[in-house]
Amino acid sequence: MGEALNSLFGASGLTPHGFCLLWEPGLIWLQAGSDALIGLAYFSIPMALVWFVSHRRDRGLGWLALLFAGFILACGSTHFLAVLTLWVPAYWLEGWVKAATAVLSVATAVVLWPVLNRALTLPSPADLQAANAALARQVAEHEATAARLSESEARFRAIYAATPAPLLCADGEGRLIAVSDHCLDLLGYSREEVLGRRITEFQDEAGVAARSSALGALYQSGELRGLERRFRHKSGAWIDTLVSARVECDAAGRPVRNVAALVDVTGQRRTEAALAASEDRLRQAQKIQVVGQLTGGIAHDFNNMLTVIGACLDLLQRGLPASHGLQHQIALGRSATDKAALLTGQLLSFSRQQQLDPRPLDPIRLARELAPLLSRTLGERIPLVIVPPEPGLWHCRVDRNQLEIALLNLVLNARAAICDVGRVTISCRQIEVGPDGLVPGEAADAIAADETLAEGVYLGIAVSDDGAGMSPAVRCRAIEPFFTTKPAGQGTGLGLSQTYAFVRQSGGTLRIRSAPGKGCTIELLLPGVAPETVETAAVGAQHRAPRARPGETLLVVEDNDEVRLAATEALVRLGYRVLTACDADQALTLLVQPGRIDLLFSDIVMPGARTGIDLGQEAQRLRPGLPVLFATGHSEERVHQQWPGEIELIAKPYQTVALALRIRACLDQSLTGTDTGTGEARAVS
Repeated sequence: MGEALNSLFGASGLTPHGFCLLWEPGLIWLQAGSDALIGLAYFSIPMALVWFVSHRRDRGLGWLALLFAGFILACGSTHFLAVLTLWVPAYWLEGWVKAATAVLSVATAVVLWPVLNRALTLPSPADLQAANAALARQVAEHEATAARLSESEARFRAIYAATPAPLLCADGEGRLIAVSDHCLDLLGYSREEVLGRRITEFQDEAGVAARSSALGALYQSGELRGLERRFRHKSGAWIDTLVSARVECDAAGRPVRNVAALVDVTGQRRTEAALAASEDRLRQAQKIQVVGQLTGGIAHDFNNMLTVIGACLDLLQRGLPASHGLQHQIALGRSATDKAALLTGQLLSFSRQQQLDPRPLDPIRLARELAPLLSRTLGERIPLVIVPPEPGLWHCRVDRNQLEIALLNLVLNARAAICDVGRVTISCRQIEVGPDGLVPGEAADAIAADETLAEGVYLGIAVSDDGAGMSPAVRCRAIEPFFTTKPAGQGTGLGLSQTYAFVRQSGGTLRIRSAPGKGCTIELLLPGVAPETVETAAVGAQHRAPRARPGETLLVVEDNDEVRLAATEALVRLGYRVLTACDADQALTLLVQPGRIDLLFSDIVMPGARTGIDLGQEAQRLRPGLPVLFATGHSEERVHQQWPGEIELIAKPYQTVALALRIRACLDQSLTGTDTGTGEARAVS
């Protein structure tokens, strides 16, 4: 080890390098100072490279920098050895250091050339400056784009939130991720109460059940229009909507969200329902009108036939001794005729064409008089309760017979509604109808939505039961002709329709209040009158038909041959001279001829251009003061609308005694009793 160091630093017979410089001090220190400074510089450069590489490991050329550092460090070492050899001949050490430097130099040179191609690609400062400028511009553009995007998104959110149409957006799982303000107003929720919840939480069961199929169709076609969906308002009310939806997909075509617009059609649906109900009522009214016309025509023809039968029975009864054996059969025939007349009266009541005889009546008193009959109708298991009236309760103006039939029909319906044991109650109340024509607080119970009453006081006669009650569908059709819930053969479906027609013709109306399981109340609203003594039906002595006075002549006008013949024969047997005509034209021909005519007895409904009313007016013009008696099976109100002043009417079918009494009364009231001729042309003696 010592020999090796001695060979490196020893003299070994060699002289120092300063000897070659003749130990010139200036030259020696110039060489030594320069090499020392170069060595120090070379040693600082590797330190800088090592520091740079340690702080910029991302540059990727750290190994080359370390190689350069070793090469420069070796070069610096040779300069320090040059200073040493000025005084010490350590030429072997200097040689080995130079050899190492050579190795490092060659290695660095070999490695540097391949790296030069990569170095050439490094940008110049100008390129870096241009790149920095371009990058700055891109950053500015990016920031401007981001600002515009943010502004656009804010504007979109504002437009989406404030759009007049209710909008909502849901993700692929049906959770709401955006809702417009109008949609929130429609549903009644706040945005916090809606976002994140599934849309099915706000729909009815039908909408939830149809969601899968609707989503399938939406994903297949991309959009759907006009889906009917019901949404529940926060208050619990249901909202009918039409939904139009569109699916939004990502770049790969996968659906990510669904956007839907709602159209509130609740008001439209209500209007459509009201229109459908109105159309149903119109069809019902038309049906009632058609059936009423049919029944009215049938009843009119029956009245004519019953008039003939009744007249013939009267003739037979008067033509036979009282002890004759046929008198009993005649009485049975008369009873059957009266019952048939009552049935035709019911038919005319249904068609609102029957002649009514309205008089002040205490309905509670009438109900008590009918109580035995009504109780027998109900049976022992269903008691009848008649509520006593309040003090000062008004009476009603109504036809007694028709009200009796109406109460009987209502009690029969109540009995059918009670399954086993129950109770039927009859009560009355006083109602004041204002100028609007509506019953206070009960417009919803009206049979027709536009049904109104004349202003005034009405009496409500209610028949209530605690039976099964009516569903809304049954209640709406209750007065429809021939509609019944009873089994086949157990109901005609005409009871309530006849009752409704009777009360409407009487100037009132009918109310039905019922619900399933809560019984039923049917109330007749009839015009009221102040309390007064109600006439009771008294059974008087049998009237005899008054006979004619000498010369009294009647003109009978009737298009039905049988009725005309029966009336003529009955009047002739009473002593009258009778002229007959089958229509108004024939009657006018007789009226213009000279001859005595004391009274015109005419039917109202006749063939031809002129009715009986037209004939009566023309007859009084031709013969002033001529009394006119009309026969009709139709409503007296209809006739009053056409005949000026007080009119004389007799209802078909009529009995001979009733006809004779009415003719006698008209003749006695007439101021023209002068004989105007014999009227021989068509007289029947």
